[in-house]
Amino acid sequence: MSGSQSLWGRPSTTLRPASPRVRAIRIRRGIFFGIMREFTWSASEKKAARAAFDLALARQLKAARKKAEAMLRDSADDRVIWRLHDYLEDLRREIDQKYDYRYSVLMLVFPRLVSEGWLSADELEGIGAEKVDVINKLMSLR
Repeated sequence: MSGSQSLWGRPSTTLRPASPRVRAIRIRRGIFFGIMREFTWSASEKKAARAAFDLALARQLKAARKKAEAMLRDSADDRVIWRLHDYLEDLRREIDQKYDYRYSVLMLVFPRLVSEGWLSADELEGIGAEKVDVINKLMSLR
């Protein structure tokens, strides 16, 4: 085998430096997989995480209720009920996907809830400073 051919007899390709986008994806993957392996949750951190999770969910459900009531109140058309049905069906799908209370993914759920405004970073203080730092780093990657 010559130096310019691969194991399969084809010309070898030289590796180009990764683009900024590819580097960013690699960094996110590295952070993601590091998060999945690193964190353990104490009993008090689990309690604080559950409280923050429930608070965000309650806020989003309250906002959904207000919007649904406004849709009904503001429309004279009886077919609004079908638009309401579609809205609630889409919202349920979104909420089911977003609100995943498994400790293995909470470190990815919380940055989304904070960035969407359902939680503030201050409301996550009980989960531990190290976890809050990682959540802030993940939010900066968005």
